[in-house]
Amino acid sequence: MNYAIELHDSECLAFELDSNGDVLLTLDAYVHRSDGVPCKTPGEGGNQRVCFLFESAIVSRRFGGLPAIIRNGALILGESSLDLIPLPFEMHGSCNLMLEFLDDAQSIYISGKSVRVVPDGEFRFVESVDFTRLP
Repeated sequence: MNYAIELHDSECLAFELDSNGDVLLTLDAYVHRSDGVPCKTPGEGGNQRVCFLFESAIVSRRFGGLPAIIRNGALILGESSLDLIPLPFEMHGSCNLMLEFLDDAQSIYISGKSVRVVPDGEFRFVESVDFTRLP
């Protein structure tokens, strides 16, 4: 089974910055899973707790409070931008995460030397999805 995180409609639960400059961001993420390619072939949508771990991060943020629903977001890796993030995922090298929340006054931008995205809980089924039937 293949998994991918869709940042839109995910919920940011926690944000931690340690003394080394490492960041742990915890989401209750909306996740697509499929035997084929998530968001391309039929499968399931659900929620799953996931952790984003950034090494040596620089953070720009405006928080009114957590939890907060994500309106838009992307993981930027050099010249590429991922709207769907494979789960699990790991990348060493410059990476940036941009999140905008439903409350327009809230956003976060994290720039790190590496990122690791790992599941931190079980997939919770929400719906069956068949992207081949969409117009």
